[in-house]
Amino acid sequence: MGPARSWLPLASLCSLTLGCATPAASARFDVALREKDGACVTTFEGRDVTNAEVLELARVRAGKTHEAQVATKAADTPWRCVAGLIYTLQMAGFGKINFSALSPSRR
Repeated sequence: MGPARSWLPLASLCSLTLGCATPAASARFDVALREKDGACVTTFEGRDVTNAEVLELARVRAGKTHEAQVATKAADTPWRCVAGLIYTLQMAGFGKINFSALSPSRR
């Protein structure tokens, strides 16, 4: 078998797996979390959404991926906001929830 043919079985196998067919980053559920005037505010695709909207949107995405990404100002966001969002995302079906701090220009 030549070099080109040796990859054929691997390529066929890869096309059958979700990880190879769909990049994880494109399917991941990305939201931003902040506190504003004592209220917890979640932003999805550039607009602020209610907790009920987060749950509805997240349920659709959780069927495709089990990973959510939350960007927040970690030092300034109250724990009640973080815990509330974690709970909502878990209810939607996410098994993995990652947190990262927003860069100063996006705060």
